[in-house]
Amino acid sequence: MASQCRRTPLSSAWAAHESWTTRRTNEFRVVEPILGAVREAGLGGAEAAVHYRMIGDTRLAYVGQQAAFLMFDADARAADDSAWNREYRLVDPQHFPNVTRLSGELAEVTDDQIFDATVVALISAGEGGKPHCGYRGDGCQSWADVPSPLHPSTSASLG
Repeated sequence: MASQCRRTPLSSAWAAHESWTTRRTNEFRVVEPILGAVREAGLGGAEAAVHYRMIGDTRLAYVGQQAAFLMFDADARAADDSAWNREYRLVDPQHFPNVTRLSGELAEVTDDQIFDATVVALISAGEGGKPHCGYRGDGCQSWADVPSPLHPSTSASLG
């Protein structure tokens, strides 16, 4: 199902730009099996709804990102695509040891692998028990509590 979702025509990405939802039968045909998968993972009620929306919004964001990339001129796209084989292999190993160790593997990753891994991770998030999403008050951890270099209130704790 993940690969089928990724192959959504770019016209659908444009439709998503116009509105988050189409409110039509084809949208419901996409929503139904995803909700089924979320429920099959053991989630119900508000948990299932939040996880579906997380999956759906991530899918729309990914398709939108791909559509935006295709709007760049051919030279810009080629330079971006080749960065994994050029610049990432030339970094200073003293400053970027992890990039150096994985530069070959980073260059081999495909868009299909990224999308499939994202969908699997999002669906699997509900299979492990209590989700970490911050939408209920019974001990569910908020993402705001997770240290992140992108979150100003927690970046100091990262050293």
